[in-house]
Amino acid sequence: MGKAIFAALEETVKSFDFETISRTRKTELGRLAQFIKEKANKEQEVSVNFIGESNSHRSILAQAWASLYAFVFHLPIRVFSSGLETVSVDADVLNSLKKQGFRVYGKGGDEETHFVWFSHDADPIVLYSKLLNDPINPTHNYVAILTYPQLESDDLKRADIVFEMKPTEALEGPRADELFDSWAKQIGTEVAYVFNQLGSTED
Repeated sequence: MGKAIFAALEETVKSFDFETISRTRKTELGRLAQFIKEKANKEQEVSVNFIGESNSHRSILAQAWASLYAFVFHLPIRVFSSGLETVSVDADVLNSLKKQGFRVYGKGGDEETHFVWFSHDADPIVLYSKLLNDPINPTHNYVAILTYPQLESDDLKRADIVFEMKPTEALEGPRADELFDSWAKQIGTEVAYVFNQLGSTED
């Protein structure tokens, strides 16, 4: 692994098994990696936006993992997340990130904004639920990765590519904490696979 991340988080990353990804899914993820690589070869920086329904569950998890791997592999990739509506980031998602080894803190009395660290050598990820057209998000020529099926928005038409990366299980039942942990590991594994295909930009 490239740059240093927190020890507990590194143990989680080491536990990811690419053999749990089907051959068909690996092919799909490989296409995504190839698209990002080609775009990175043409431009200095690539923007990736993980888009969910409410930007409070899976898209948040995906943003955290992708931000980590962009750092680890020294890649010029800016990572965002957004949704078609906004609510508070789910507490179970934040707890799941903590279980994986991320360090999560709130912004003073602001219950809507959260700082997430994965390394002493990197700035924290600022997580909060936001719309796709939020001023902080890229407005054109970005890679849109859907974490919720069948999303439709005029803003998506400005994306370079729209790709689905969604856990298969539905959010239901009393064991939501276990489900979020499953999501975190599935998304983390798939994101890890994509970024391993991209490799490092440093010699």
